[in-house]
Amino acid sequence: MLPCLHALGAEDLIRGWLEGVRELRIANGQCNECERNTRQRLDHAVMAANAILESRGLEKITVSAHAMKDWRTALAAARRRQEVRPERRRFLRSGLNALADFVAPVKTEAVAASWIPSAALLPETKGAVFAFVPGIDELACTACDACLRLCPTGALAASEDYEKPEYAIRPALCTGCALCRDVCQENAIHVDEMCTARQTSIPLSKRLCQACGTSHLAPVEESNDGLCRICRKTQRHRLLYQVIDTQ
Repeated sequence: MLPCLHALGAEDLIRGWLEGVRELRIANGQCNECERNTRQRLDHAVMAANAILESRGLEKITVSAHAMKDWRTALAAARRRQEVRPERRRFLRSGLNALADFVAPVKTEAVAASWIPSAALLPETKGAVFAFVPGIDELACTACDACLRLCPTGALAASEDYEKPEYAIRPALCTGCALCRDVCQENAIHVDEMCTARQTSIPLSKRLCQACGTSHLAPVEESNDGLCRICRKTQRHRLLYQVIDTQ
């Protein structure tokens, strides 16, 4: 039993769907008068989860509302059936009777470290909708790798192919934490919600800085002024030019 139905998000609902939950049977009180009242409502979470499922051709989640008295009676009956026939426990887990199992497990450090978004466990199809989709402005990106280093799930990652360097964008792994967006000094990253992926990779090119001689990578679309991102920012090449010019 949950203290608040609206604590459920699309992530929770899809994890329940992966465990076999297709229907939510709910009974709620006066939500608008509750001190926990929030703009994030269960119906919004259900709509988001169903958009993600439907875009992949998967069965949607349905919701049926019940009077509190009827819900408690049905819940008690379901629990009695579980006690009589434990082997049917998984089969009988439906609706709110299953929510406590997939919403509020206590994660160990090992489980938390291996956690991935539920969308990554769903089949990817053309036109699939994702809860969060990171994107990179190729004209503004300097390929500093800060976003890749901070991304906790690998939604942004570098290709291991040395001959064909690129940034890989995997929205199925994005949690919407926006660390990548916050760390980017060039404001080259945006994180969209509930949409399809427009980018899957950012091709990079190998370049040689004309000022310091450093070999570096940069997005193919970025204008090539012959400088690495450090020399471009510090304008060190201009200082060297002035020093040489005065001698």
